[in-house]
Amino acid sequence: MYKHIKKEYLFIFLVIFTALVLFTYFEDFNYTGLTTKWICEEKGYQCCTEGEGTNYFSMDYSCPNNKQCWTSCPESVKEVNVITTSAFLDGIWSPIKNFFVRLFSKGPIAGVGTVQCQGKNTLFTISEEVGGDHTSKFIGNQEGAYSTPVCSEKFDISTNQGDYLLIKLSESSGTNSHIQKPGEAGNYPIPIYIKPEQGSQGQIDCLYQLENPGVDYECLFSMDGLTNAHVGACSGTEFPVYNYKVWCKLTPQDEGGRSPPRRVGPEEGFTLNIIIEPDGAGSITKDI
Repeated sequence: MYKHIKKEYLFIFLVIFTALVLFTYFEDFNYTGLTTKWICEEKGYQCCTEGEGTNYFSMDYSCPNNKQCWTSCPESVKEVNVITTSAFLDGIWSPIKNFFVRLFSKGPIAGVGTVQCQGKNTLFTISEEVGGDHTSKFIGNQEGAYSTPVCSEKFDISTNQGDYLLIKLSESSGTNSHIQKPGEAGNYPIPIYIKPEQGSQGQIDCLYQLENPGVDYECLFSMDGLTNAHVGACSGTEFPVYNYKVWCKLTPQDEGGRSPPRRVGPEEGFTLNIIIEPDGAGSITKDI
């Protein structure tokens, strides 16, 4: 029986088996770790128990084993680490582990701040003030935009009232605002709409709660309330993390180009879609 097994199949099996072992054994393969891993080292700094130069404390969370992000590690610490068993094993496994981490890593689809938002779509900006930030609908170089972006990889900003209403702003100027979940009481006149990123189609659905509602949802940002709220991050220590997290998912259209049933917000009214598909004929859609 074994002579019929091709070498190519055996090679593929060994690669998959090695990947599964690494996923199971190393802590780096949890989702939270992967969303923040490498930030300190990718910027040219080092994760140390004792450091030299400047401590970049805002990136300490990206270092493993309670280490801190420093300009460099002292030579004495490096020499001590070299003669330890853990450092010896780490020298063998690190190149292999790092290869598979980068190969299989899943980056975050959303973020807060310039580091996490590189290459992503900015939805709005925040001011990062002491005691609570303010929000602006303006982004980039627009007048009234703040320096800290809130972004997403799957979603983009929209001015179309038919797109998904994500949050509302308290100030008619569109800046220096607190935010509110749609449907809450109060005068919040400026809406922030989102749509699927360019090239994507589907139905957007968002929930505002602490717990993760399921694997299909991704956290965009957090809020310290459902109204009169400030904006924070979903995780990490660089920005506040609040109790209400905004979880959103994108459900693709089916093969016929139809979107799935939509979760209707309290301000959007009610629509009943009836789809009739007679045998041998095309579908007929009626909105009531």
